[in-house]
Amino acid sequence: MSDPSRAREEPLVNPARSDALSTDHEDANAMMATGAGIAAVGLASALIGGAACPVCIVAAPALLGIGAFRKWRARAKVTPTR
Repeated sequence: MSDPSRAREEPLVNPARSDALSTDHEDANAMMATGAGIAAVGLASALIGGAACPVCIVAAPALLGIGAFRKWRARAKVTPTR
């Protein structure tokens, strides 16, 4: 059947910690989606009205950057170092 000399491998990530990491990943995705939405609103206002709101110009890249950084950091926490 199965070889008893083979030890069962332990999971690389603690399941309780995995839930927290998936929450971090979801938060990062939400930030990036919000940044993309604000960028779309800023682009539409620039095309239609000829001017973009200053909040859109500042907030969109900030949210995209912070979301990308948090997503990278959450992925780095999950990646095994073996």
